[in-house]
Amino acid sequence: MASLSRIKKALAATIEDHVTVEELNVFDYIPDLIQTPAVCIDLHNSKFDGAMNRGDDMWRFNVYIVVQRRSADDSQGELDDFLEPAGPRSIREAIFNNPNLGIDESVHGFVSAFPTGVHEYGGGYRDARVDVVGAILRVEVHTDGSKL
Repeated sequence: MASLSRIKKALAATIEDHVTVEELNVFDYIPDLIQTPAVCIDLHNSKFDGAMNRGDDMWRFNVYIVVQRRSADDSQGELDDFLEPAGPRSIREAIFNNPNLGIDESVHGFVSAFPTGVHEYGGGYRDARVDVVGAILRVEVHTDGSKL
């Protein structure tokens, strides 16, 4: 089974490798300060009883997408690009194109990731005196809980 740490790092790397149009700061944790645009990955919840004999562990992640607030139209347009189903900034496409997140399944068992939807959108806050706006994309990752 792929460890939680390995899955978070692999999810971050999958996003970072695909979204190459600009400098995107991708973190497999929630940092103290963020330089936008940024993606931060945080565990939302998990479930370990998806199949008998520990055959399906499910990890649900919040993928926070944060951009600098400018005009509402510009900020939300930039945010939308990261949520589109396809394109050079699409986080969804990054995961759809690489559902095993680059994890060696012969060593760690199966890994299957997929975005399940946008949990929250809009809303703003201030980070390091910079106004930002963001969204939470939910991503589920299923792994073989019985593989050591």
